[in-house]
Amino acid sequence: MVEEGTKEKEMDQKLIQESNPEGGNEELKGYIPSDIKDVKPKNIWHTGVPNGQHKKGPFDTDEATVYLNLTGRGNPNEIVDPFDWVFSIDSSGSMDYNDENDMRIDAAQHFVDRVKNSNATGSRGASIDFDSGSTLINGHHLSDNYPRIKQDLENIDSSGGTDFSPPLQTALNEFQNYGNTSRHDASSDGKPGWFHIFLTDGEGDIDWSKVDAHSQLNIPIYTIGFGDVDDQTLIEMAQRTGGDYHYCTDASELDE
Repeated sequence: MVEEGTKEKEMDQKLIQESNPEGGNEELKGYIPSDIKDVKPKNIWHTGVPNGQHKKGPFDTDEATVYLNLTGRGNPNEIVDPFDWVFSIDSSGSMDYNDENDMRIDAAQHFVDRVKNSNATGSRGASIDFDSGSTLINGHHLSDNYPRIKQDLENIDSSGGTDFSPPLQTALNEFQNYGNTSRHDASSDGKPGWFHIFLTDGEGDIDWSKVDAHSQLNIPIYTIGFGDVDDQTLIEMAQRTGGDYHYCTDASELDE
């Protein structure tokens, strides 16, 4: 009985080898869907007997175990809760030489594009132009009108003195009066529902009580430095509020 079973098993192995598993069978090419790129004819073969049937030996069963290694395609999509953000963008005279190529504007516009193309549907933004004073550009409050937000950023110039206090207060007013409190209070992804992105060369006066007010309202400030930056001020602004400081050399770095 053992000898017969061994003989049957050897015949099965011989049958598989004769079917050329390494070379595959070109006739099976038509059975591979056109959108499957990783399966080649050389990776599949038939049994080499009519109708795929063969004489059952003592080691044959009606069951088979198939192991598949599946690799996903494309980029994973991160689920991000909608958020509100405010840009404060330095338009003082020092930016004329510390950011002569207007990289701060490119970086902000690039960020808007990323928000538009992300899963954070409904996220809203607004933009503040500041030098010795500050203004909400074109009076446009927080919205998800991304083309308009990008267009507002084109109004940033480079003239005047620098005071960080006015934009800090303008941003606080915007969040408190127009921010979506439900997303601010109930972010499920562990990320802030409101945040302030502050782009400057770091050369300016500052009222630290307005920074602390951000902290009390759980509004992190993400400071972005350009040119010959006074990074100590920007680092402290970020640290006091739970944000981060980043020195920017490329517009795409604002994604971080």
